[in-house]
Amino acid sequence: MQRIHNELPALKDLSAHNAKKSANAIAFEDATESVTWGEFDERSKRVADLFSDYVSKGDRIAFYSKPSVQHAVLFNGALKAGAVTTNLHRRIAPEAFRYAIDQTKPKVIVVDGDIADSFAASVSEDVLAPVSTVFTTGDAERAYERPLAPALADATPTEPDVLAEEDDIVTVAWTSGSTGRPKGWCHTNRTMFLKGRELATRSGYSRNDKQLVVNRPSFLIWTSFLTRSLLGCEATYYMADWDPERWLDVVEERGITRAVLVPTMWKEVLDSDPDAYDLSSLSSIASTGEKLNPETLRRLRSEICGNVTQSYGSTEIHSTILYNNELTEERIESVGKPQAGTQVRIVDPNGSIDDERPPNEYGEIAVKSYQSPPWMWGDDERAAAAFEDGWWRSGDRGRLDEEGFLYIEGRIDFQIKSRGVKITPESIEEALENHDEVVNAAVVGVEDPEYGQKVTAIVERASDALSAEDLDAWMLESDRVADHERPRTYEFVDAIDRTPSGKLDRQSTKDRLGLD
Repeated sequence: MQRIHNELPALKDLSAHNAKKSANAIAFEDATESVTWGEFDERSKRVADLFSDYVSKGDRIAFYSKPSVQHAVLFNGALKAGAVTTNLHRRIAPEAFRYAIDQTKPKVIVVDGDIADSFAASVSEDVLAPVSTVFTTGDAERAYERPLAPALADATPTEPDVLAEEDDIVTVAWTSGSTGRPKGWCHTNRTMFLKGRELATRSGYSRNDKQLVVNRPSFLIWTSFLTRSLLGCEATYYMADWDPERWLDVVEERGITRAVLVPTMWKEVLDSDPDAYDLSSLSSIASTGEKLNPETLRRLRSEICGNVTQSYGSTEIHSTILYNNELTEERIESVGKPQAGTQVRIVDPNGSIDDERPPNEYGEIAVKSYQSPPWMWGDDERAAAAFEDGWWRSGDRGRLDEEGFLYIEGRIDFQIKSRGVKITPESIEEALENHDEVVNAAVVGVEDPEYGQKVTAIVERASDALSAEDLDAWMLESDRVADHERPRTYEFVDAIDRTPSGKLDRQSTKDRLGLD
């Protein structure tokens, strides 16, 4: 018997497939431009021709960008050139930002002109020294910048001849450093293809769909949504900056059919008079990153869209989905069941992956999936620690009920989730304790309607003269703590509780102060 085996298509080829079958259909839009699949593929080839002067297969190209049509074109062009892409975070501490660049060692960096100042504030000469070219989409105002537009004008829409295989790395997705030093998870043509297909199992896709994307490119979900659009030949609208009223305008004006937001964003949309807009084009909406509450769910179904789903995932793996018919007020605390081909276990945090907990008993959430990353960039040791026999140990605390629905109850390591972004307390505590007047500090997340969890610092001070304003000014000057990680509230105590082993007891101190 002759066995026929065709490899999965490479991401770099998908836009050409769509250009051939739907050349005049809208592919990507933003506030300033709209491109068809034919135009998108041709512009991507021109970008690939330019980049091929600087990179060979496997070399890295980094992007520091807002979500836009131009960024999607540049990203797709980098794939066509055979490069490994990486989207740099805009909201992490400068030290972590420089670490990501130093580790990936990109040959080319492309910086949005609108945010070139923040890029310049985060980099240093030694970090940029190995980079051959830094393109700016705006005017070149610094010695290291080169304007992109003239360089592209000289390029031709000729795609480089690059062999792409299933297991080639196509992107390095950096975590935000919420659990310490950022992790660069590597995804291949295969894993990104499967992530795009996995998103389609949540709500389907068709050439008539149009998704509204507000996510920053530095989060892997942006790349997953791009892949979904490439696979489904569907349209995508990018919002460069978050604005709930603008979001409602776009849904009405562009006939958006699908959108995903975190609960704090959904609340802002609901507070922006959604009844004044025609949202009838929406066929499904999703919430992720935090828990919905019953009132928000009721209002979403009555004022935005009747089809609501809830999910759980990370840079490493898309894990579970709670479908609309399963999302009842009694089950609103759940994030659903594993997606097709994905397994979830609750295990002893201090045991092996085989030490499973029975139903309704809390433990660490472990996930095994076909779309997990095969490697962590330049860090085999931490990759091995994160995965055990193919199972990702999430660090999240949760339980499975008798029916197999997953419930999440915070972090085992006291990680905070504020506005849908994960924040680790240790680096913030260390920055606080570097202040001469701080004896000890414990940072916790406190439930809050605006933030989901508000970053709150509990401080032992050497002098009563030290104020919250003093510490806030200190943290604003910190090179290790990003602005969104900065404490929003300070609580002063005579002493922070300790465990029997002498470690900070954040939960005990938090409970004693009645912060939840």
